[in-house]
Amino acid sequence: MYTESSSPAPEPLPALPPPAWLAEATAAQPPPRRLWLRRWFRARPHRANAPELDHNALRQCLRIAGGAALGFVVSQLLDSSYGVFFVVFPMFLLGLIPAVNAHVARQFIGTTAINCVELTLVVGFLSH
Repeated sequence: MYTESSSPAPEPLPALPPPAWLAEATAAQPPPRRLWLRRWFRARPHRANAPELDHNALRQCLRIAGGAALGFVVSQLLDSSYGVFFVVFPMFLLGLIPAVNAHVARQFIGTTAINCVELTLVVGFLSH
């Protein structure tokens, strides 16, 4: 038979240290979830040999951005579902040519008109 007085009381188990992910961070070591933020936003050294935009390249970059913004405004004013056409086509056009003149503007208007006619014909033939 079992009696309580005949067996000694069991010793309690030693306490285990908490897991690493649960342990509190010390003052010298920040929490690991913020380390990637500090690495991402740390100060980066200035590259002395990085190419800079000259005056002409900066003007072309601004011309491309302005053309894309103007195309976006036009597509929003016309409530067009083909906004990509209004934004990307001027970006390609202004990125390929060094300067805008009357001949380029006539070609742009002509290709736009031809594109509209082609799309109307294709949709008209395929919708029936």
